[in-house]
Amino acid sequence: MNNDSIILTSNLTKLYAGKPAVSSLHMHVKKGDIYGFIGRNGSGKSTTLKMLCGLAAPSEGTVQLFGKPLHLESVRRRIGVLIESAGLEPDCSAYENMYLKALFMGIPEPEPEILRLLASVGLNPQDKKAAKKFSMGMKQRLGIAMALLGGPDLLILDEPINGLDPEGMNQIRQLLIDLNQKKGITILVSSHILGELSKMATRYGILKDGCLIREISAQELASQCRDYLYLKTSDSKTAAVLLEQRLGIRSYEVHPEGEIRIFSSVDSSAVTSVLSEAGIAVYAIYPHQQDLEEYFLSLMGRETSETGTENSRARKGGRRHA
Repeated sequence: MNNDSIILTSNLTKLYAGKPAVSSLHMHVKKGDIYGFIGRNGSGKSTTLKMLCGLAAPSEGTVQLFGKPLHLESVRRRIGVLIESAGLEPDCSAYENMYLKALFMGIPEPEPEILRLLASVGLNPQDKKAAKKFSMGMKQRLGIAMALLGGPDLLILDEPINGLDPEGMNQIRQLLIDLNQKKGITILVSSHILGELSKMATRYGILKDGCLIREISAQELASQCRDYLYLKTSDSKTAAVLLEQRLGIRSYEVHPEGEIRIFSSVDSSAVTSVLSEAGIAVYAIYPHQQDLEEYFLSLMGRETSETGTENSRARKGGRRHA
């Protein structure tokens, strides 16, 4: 095993009623990663995370954490987990919930750590409000604080910013970055808010229909997200032919509703001039950089073969020239 691997799975599979929710997963989370786990609803993210922390038993395959089997108590004590919900005592306050978990974990004199962690997630330790009256955002904050009890080396978080307002998202994002950079905690985090995830993740795993279709670093992602010139016209098909003939543009995509994406290097003023002379109205033209969300959606839309890819594009009404 690679010494840098904190999480390593081999052929990890989970079947429900004979049908795979997760199929032959080979995941590699390296020491020091903030690993963004991405997939549509129903793709198997939560099932995978449950298997990684021992809340669900694999049908096939293995999980190793820190180079050791997951079932070892010494391994489990190094993990902080927030999956789906924090399992709060509904009639207890945030402080009381933290104290109960600390007692269960056998943490001696936990009060200073509890006060520090509650403050770090923006909760008031003096607030006596019962957890059953918490908003979704407050429950998420408390769940993260509870996951941090005991100083874990690995955090596994499923949708930790779900229910938070923008200020709360920023606070939790900065907390996770600080934990990673200042304390060396490796973090595996899923989120459907890809814009937020892209501000902190160093690597990504992309899940589709229970299969891990790609693992990619933030640097590799940046290199693969292609810049293009966005163009919206009154007649995209005629415009594309003109631009190819007059300006020698070869790499572009024609999309519905008058949209063209030009990947070739070209002066936007030259594009506007050519189309205006031909009487084709230009409604919008500007440089655009593909982001994580677009990259993710492009992967989700791809078929497994080149023929399937082209058929998929044809169904969407798009045409690509490269």
